[in-house]
Amino acid sequence: MTTTPISYSAEQKRPNTWVVKLTDAKLYDCPFLIASDVGTIGIKDEEVSALREYLLKGGFLWVDDFWGTEAWNQWEEEIGKVLPPEEYPIEDISAADPIMREMFDLEKVPQITNVTFWLKNNGKTSERDEDSAQVHVRAIRDKHRRIMVLMTHNTDVGDSFEREREDSEYSRLFSPPGYALGINVLLYAMTQ
Repeated sequence: MTTTPISYSAEQKRPNTWVVKLTDAKLYDCPFLIASDVGTIGIKDEEVSALREYLLKGGFLWVDDFWGTEAWNQWEEEIGKVLPPEEYPIEDISAADPIMREMFDLEKVPQITNVTFWLKNNGKTSERDEDSAQVHVRAIRDKHRRIMVLMTHNTDVGDSFEREREDSEYSRLFSPPGYALGINVLLYAMTQ
């Protein structure tokens, strides 16, 4: 249970979700952003400064569900426009990092694929074979060591809670660790 106010849709009786452009003033109503498939992203010049300002003022961005070297390189180039790597390097997150211990003690982030891929490929989780065999959890921190950008690469943590009703075995395997990470990330983002 939380005392955090949540906006609900009266018709659908579920929390509202927003799609917010990086240049929209409403961005500052969202202390936590999540983006998926950033391996194909292109951040426009006017979005670069808006996202930088948002992150440096305390915003948090979690990017998830992008697979392989090509997708990583594209993302790294684009986020480098926002947070130059000389000043804001990307670093690997270890199991000892506070974000991995916020509520649940996590030793690693599991490789989670979408349920359709998993079912069609007899439980295989690496969507790009050897090019995505290893999960990477990385971060960009501000000068106070607060994580501004969390990156879960070669995994789709979001599907562990978005698609859990589609297959009971998939849900049994992937939802518990996915929810644990999601809760840790949310708590970290909202309290740091």
